[in-house]
Order: sequence, then C-alpha cells, then structure tokens
Amino acid sequence: MITGEILGLLINNFNKSAVESGLQFAQRLLVERIEHAVAFVTPDYKDIRFKARTLKIEEMSGLIRLLIVFGGDGTMLYAARHMISSNTPILGINTGSFGFLTAIGASEIDAFFPRILRKEFRIMERPMICATLYKNGKKLSKDLAVNDVVVLREPASHVPTFKIAINGEFFSYVRGDGLIFSTPTGSTAYLMSAGGPIINPYIKGMAFCPICPHTIGTRPIILTEDDVITASMLESDVEVSLVIDGQEKSDFNYDMEVRIDMSSARARFAEFKERNFYRIVQKKLAWGKRKL
Repeated sequence: MITGEILGLLINNFNKSAVESGLQFAQRLLVERIEHAVAFVTPDYKDIRFKARTLKIEEMSGLIRLLIVFGGDGTMLYAARHMISSNTPILGINTGSFGFLTAIGASEIDAFFPRILRKEFRIMERPMICATLYKNGKKLSKDLAVNDVVVLREPASHVPTFKIAINGEFFSYVRGDGLIFSTPTGSTAYLMSAGGPIINPYIKGMAFCPICPHTIGTRPIILTEDDVITASMLESDVEVSLVIDGQEKSDFNYDMEVRIDMSSARARFAEFKERNFYRIVQKKLAWGKRKL
C-alpha cells in the first residue's frame, strides 16, 4: 500500500476539471485516512477545501515518492522537467484534451483509486534529449526536453536558412519556418503535426523534422541514440527563438549554434498495463473507426 509514503498533487489551476478532480482525489485520501500522504504544489491556489500541506514544486523534488498530476500533457511536461533530478515517478490524470502522457482520465478516478493506493502500476522510463546552446563557441545554456526542442522563426520575420550537421559532418541546408528535434515521446505532438513519424516512446533515438521547408526533398529523419545533430543560422536579419518543450523560450541568433543529443536522464511515468502505447494512439487519434 502507498500509505507509508508521501504523495504530491500537482493541479492545473487554470483548468476547472483539474481542480475538481484534484479535490475529488484528495477527499478520497481523507476518507481512507491517508492525510499524511498529501502535499499540494500549488501555493497560489486559495480554495479552502484543500486541507493539505502546501509546497512549491521545486520543494517537492526528493521529498515525495509519487507525483500525481491533474491536467493535460502540458502539465505533465512541466511536472517531468521538475522531477528529473529526483527520479520521482509521475502518474497523470487527464483533464485536458489528448492526454498522451497521462495514465487515466478524470472519469476513471473512482475505478483506479484502489489500484493507485496499492501501487498496481508500472514505472516506465522515457528517453530525453539535451539541448546545449553556444554563442561564438561559448556555452550559454543546457536544457533537457521530454518532448521536443524547436527552433522557430517569429511570425513577422523573414524565412531563415539553417545549416545542419550530424556527428560533426555537414548534412544539409534547410530554408523554412524552423526545425523540430523530437524525442519518441514528443512524436505525437508537434512532430506529428509537422508531418513527422509517430515513434514508440521507448525507442532510444530522436527525430529531426524541418517545419514548412522550401525544398520538397527535405524530409524528416530518425537518428540513433549515439548521434549528435547541430543547427546554426546563416542570416542575421531574422527573428528566431529556441523553445524547450513549448515552455522555455530564448533567442536564437545567427552567431549561435544548438547541439542536440540524447540525455542519460529519463522521464518516469506511471502506467497501467492495459494502457499500452498502440491502444492509446488508436484511441486518441481515432484510428480504426472506419473500415476502408
């Protein structure tokens, strides 16, 4: 049973369904007399119905044994990035739209609540990528991504040209709106929308995909876990940003280079055995609904 451990609950306060689901879950914990197992990571939320200790998410890492997230994939990404250092597993309850990263839906809380308490789930580790940003050869920053690293031009800017190298050797010039470097987990996000492949999230590798390239022959490519891909920009009169998991944004200028490789860090998500990747894809994307 999970009664001897500390649970963290992360709730998307901007999502009414997430707030109500979080309250429902917390009340169930109180009914089961597991009061000591609850800690909330949203101190700005003032709802007096949540009678629990309040901590910031940065303070939770290393303290809790399991983080339960109420929200969608964006909230899951936010949680995963903060739990990397402690390897804390995350169990997601979907109150968003797609919810590819979550374990169950909000309507399933009652059915799965006993199994969560009995820890009848498996912890799956998903590969992450690392983005190291350089300016004139000097390292500026280093970030980890669960989903993707995106180099993207600003809407009113000229179309940039990028120089791509793989493992230190020139690979291609790409003229277009931007570049996507994706983990297998991120393949059902921006990569899929840009025409890239859907990849089983436990494959060790990453994908590279140009965004709206001006050359028909420029196609997405899957790289191995040992490959290193770099990108730089040729023009100085364009506005381009570097975005990590859709949440962290910084400028990307012509005198900069971003280096993407696989990280040894892993995002740890709780899953139930009957919710395998292919069933999730089939359900979320409505595959097999119509016979051809």
